[in-house]
Amino acid sequence: EAFQSVCQSCDDTDLLLVGDGELRAEMEQLARELRIDQRVQFWGVRRDVAKILHAIDVFTLTSVSEAASLTLLEAMACGCPVVVTKVGGNPEIVQEGETGLLVPRQNPQSLADAFLKLLGDPATRTSFGEAARRRVLQKFQLRQAVDQYEALYEELAA
Repeated sequence: EAFQSVCQSCDDTDLLLVGDGELRAEMEQLARELRIDQRVQFWGVRRDVAKILHAIDVFTLTSVSEAASLTLLEAMACGCPVVVTKVGGNPEIVQEGETGLLVPRQNPQSLADAFLKLLGDPATRTSFGEAARRRVLQKFQLRQAVDQYEALYEELAA
């Protein structure tokens, strides 16, 4: 539904849906009903996700609920500016207005507005993407997590 609004403003933008699941047929039908099926590509499960992430302009994750999404971290590590729903761990990962944009869940207009903001501003996309990559490298590496757990255990043991 959000992409239908994007289509009205951006003639040269396609939506790539990578992954698969039980709602795929329903999503394909919705794309046909909204008359955007020529601009929505269902790519299914892929083994070249890193290549795809390096080639896209904006990554989105529109979860209704979410813990700490590895997919989001992977996209940010690839330098993608992100638009994600403000649920679960997403607000801890994404710095609003620095690495991406947070939108309310189940709000297609807010999602469309965020897309249009980034699609219309290449400099901001680049800035967000670079900041997203830096954030993942600085805050979400395995060594940092291990060090933080170790420090916590030492503090609790004292």
